[in-house]
Amino acid sequence: MVNASSSWLGRIIISAISLAVIGGLLWFLLRSEHSPLFFVIYMRHLEKQQVMQNKMDQLQKMSGKDFDRGFAQMMVNGHREAIEMVKNARGDAKPELKSFFEKLLPVLQKHEDMANDILSKTRDTASAK
Repeated sequence: MVNASSSWLGRIIISAISLAVIGGLLWFLLRSEHSPLFFVIYMRHLEKQQVMQNKMDQLQKMSGKDFDRGFAQMMVNGHREAIEMVKNARGDAKPELKSFFEKLLPVLQKHEDMANDILSKTRDTASAK
């Protein structure tokens, strides 16, 4: 379990790093001819980062079987998202990258299957809290 002081210190460090990254990114964006595109990409990243933080906050409140189920569901969802990203990206990819995506896809699918298996096992034991 993480104690309050290390969690507090970790958040300060993450905040400082985030501010430095944001500052550098803003400087770059203001000087770039592709500013609008980078801004949209960065805003999407921030939205996904907030969603992930919300999920992590929910998991931290859980324990026992509830945590196991929540974590397993998060892994299933994460692998589904990764699979969709790879499928979408391979369409416009250069041949070398397309080949990499073709090799990566079955691995991600196998991991998703494993995560689904773990999730189903946590549901089977739902009454044994």
